[in-house]
Amino acid sequence: MRGLNLGLGASVLVFAAATALSACAQAPDADGLIWPDGPHPDFELMPRLTGEGSEPLNALFTQLDEAALGNRADCLGSGHQYAEWSRTVGRLFTGPRFLSIEINEGYYCGGAHPTVDLYRLTFDRRTGGVPDWATLWPGAEITASTEWPGQMPATTLSPALLEWYRAEVRSAPETDGAWLQQCDGYFGSDAANETLAIWLLDSGRIGVDFASLPHAAMACGSAQFITADEAEALGASAELVGLLREAEAEWIKEYGIE
Repeated sequence: MRGLNLGLGASVLVFAAATALSACAQAPDADGLIWPDGPHPDFELMPRLTGEGSEPLNALFTQLDEAALGNRADCLGSGHQYAEWSRTVGRLFTGPRFLSIEINEGYYCGGAHPTVDLYRLTFDRRTGGVPDWATLWPGAEITASTEWPGQMPATTLSPALLEWYRAEVRSAPETDGAWLQQCDGYFGSDAANETLAIWLLDSGRIGVDFASLPHAAMACGSAQFITADEAEALGASAELVGLLREAEAEWIKEYGIE
């Protein structure tokens, strides 16, 4: 997975101004989000929030957009005949406090194979950063393992969630024995203590997956999803469990499925 350099330069001001003009020309959706037009047909921007207290997250989203544009420019300027770079952005969870976004970046800048980086990120609309998972989920003993926003994605360490995650993958009906053997370094008895990405979903689930794997081991990632009951059993706070159950009820009401 390719990291993002979130250093700021003078071009950020130009980009931010252009994005602000695009956002002003659009009306917010039902969740209070504006989705500005991208600067290129194959490049989608992060949404922009509206209302009081939206400035910190909007500034962070501008940094993420600018960093991705820089990566795109570096790739397309590499001189490779078949260089290409694209980005899509979509929502995974929207609520009054939290917002989850999925960023999919695909690129080929030379080498044997193209690369796809998938970032699934949850943001706290109150603080303008990532959620305080240690408070929201005390029983999982979650600690941050990377600095945010200096590196993306924000990753966490949690022995309890890692044990749950590996057990879920190993016991899943679709898990193939040959695949498990190939990925023994990540799911076997002597597996390394990998960092995790955690994100909220509109269905009232929490997604868990390895945060960052080497390119050669990308196939060993397998997202798993925790229900409100499972989160409660793993020591989630009443606030987090209540949020999940409320989201699940809305999901069932709207789509009629669990």
